[in-house]
Amino acid sequence: MAVSDAPDGPFVKGTAAEVQANKYPYGRHLYFYARREADGHIDPVAKDYLELLLSKEGQEIVAAQADGYIPLNATDLAAERAKLAQ
Repeated sequence: MAVSDAPDGPFVKGTAAEVQANKYPYGRHLYFYARREADGHIDPVAKDYLELLLSKEGQEIVAAQADGYIPLNATDLAAERAKLAQ
């Protein structure tokens, strides 16, 4: 069944493409947090792990999961990678 966040639509079914494009109102993100030290750096092991998750290979691993995880779209991926570069 299609849903909408407005009574008159647009209606979406929640396909992977709609969720990835942030068009599905019930889609949600999985958040990872890493503490920055006083000097602004993230622990190198945590940073390496997050860089792996945000890499092409990491996003392929996410897409291969049977639990319905969907890789980030290009815009969201670039924004998250930029956070690590700070």
